[in-house]
Amino acid sequence: MDSEDEKPDEAHAWMVVAAAQDEAKARMEGRSATTTATGELPATEVALGITLDVRAAESYLRLKQKEPALQLFDLALAVAARAPSGEINADNASSMLPSSSGGDPGVTIPPAHSIAESLAWAHLYRARTLAAEAKPADAIVEFHSVLDLRGNETAAPVAYAAYALAFNAMKHHDAHVALDYLNAAAPQRGMPGAFKQA
Repeated sequence: MDSEDEKPDEAHAWMVVAAAQDEAKARMEGRSATTTATGELPATEVALGITLDVRAAESYLRLKQKEPALQLFDLALAVAARAPSGEINADNASSMLPSSSGGDPGVTIPPAHSIAESLAWAHLYRARTLAAEAKPADAIVEFHSVLDLRGNETAAPVAYAAYALAFNAMKHHDAHVALDYLNAAAPQRGMPGAFKQA
């Protein structure tokens, strides 16, 4: 979108509109994550819903607007919970939707190849946002949610979450716990064996 035209403000507006339009359609069909509707949704709809919410959240983070970003991450996580049983690793082609290149360049959520990876990135960036909002306890819960999604396609977000948790443990002078977190990520990265304790 704005990568070629250099119009980040317009790109942000359109990404938010896309997320809002998808949410309005979901409410009309009784499948919105914000309503009392329950039950599984088709994997393609789950993937698209997560992607639109995450991309819109990313756009808000680039503009340093954390509260609306957190609300969109909440929506992404809610719709992910309605993925069909056994299809959490289903492909997520919609994640290739372009992201905003405007605002803070330090906020770039990578494309995901599966619903699980999209979910892991959503948890990771929600955790980072909560940490930036001085809510460390909530952030730690989110980082742990990323670790719960360990798998072949979630190696990158799992590694980032493990390192964040290890860093937090080291701040509290708990090297053994820090090593446990690093070992949670090490096999994912193709490292031989694991980190050893001295």
